[in-house]
Amino acid sequence: MQKAGPQPCSARSGRSAVKSTPLATSRGNVLTSKTLPNENQQESNRLVLAREQKQSVIDTYRTHATDTGSPEVQIALLSERIGQLTEHFKAHQKDHGSRRGLLILVSKRRRLLNYLKKYDSERYKTVISKLGIRK
Repeated sequence: MQKAGPQPCSARSGRSAVKSTPLATSRGNVLTSKTLPNENQQESNRLVLAREQKQSVIDTYRTHATDTGSPEVQIALLSERIGQLTEHFKAHQKDHGSRRGLLILVSKRRRLLNYLKKYDSERYKTVISKLGIRK
């Protein structure tokens, strides 16, 4: 006896393994979702743009040639992300999950600023004046 469970696509009346998902029906026509050839390319372009933007922020705020993790760079990167999220909220006011993420980023930046102020007040003053985040 055979079990009455799901069968592989090849065993079901000669269908191929690749299926499309119906999206809408309009006068008997079924629209199907298909991956566009440039869809992944567009996604990777957005990632490249983010990398380029991140690199430009690092280049602007680094203290030496190989600096990627100094408090100045970390604060600048957090400030850039905070700015992006602030713009996001202008269009998406009800996105409370991202709002929580924004609050986490702001508190991380605050802790880094407190650290910098405690250990090197000149660097602190330089960073806040460059970023324009304090009075």
